[in-house]
Amino acid sequence: MTHPTTPISRHSKAYRGFTITYLPKTATQPMSRYHLWLDNQSFGKVDALAQATDYIDQLYQMKKIARREDELFHSTLDIHHDVFHGDYRHPGVPKETHQINRLATIAPA
Repeated sequence: MTHPTTPISRHSKAYRGFTITYLPKTATQPMSRYHLWLDNQSFGKVDALAQATDYIDQLYQMKKIARREDELFHSTLDIHHDVFHGDYRHPGVPKETHQINRLATIAPA
């Protein structure tokens, strides 16, 4: 899915929440560049607008993968928490047995 770039000003465009600023070539900088910003944080400079949008798309893809890994990690933690804290019930074991075992671990004799 492609996202459009939205013109902000003569030298700036918005793309997926980022600001891409065009830096024209000068006597000291013989090549025009694009500077990537998100709020007040710089994400570097690239040589072409296509590189800028590809880089931003890669950042979003990495964020999406990290979010999935985080969800998987937390769901695994929930399972381990249930098993190690007595909340996990084995099939065929009566509910009362689990309650008795939990009370025994909370209030030792």
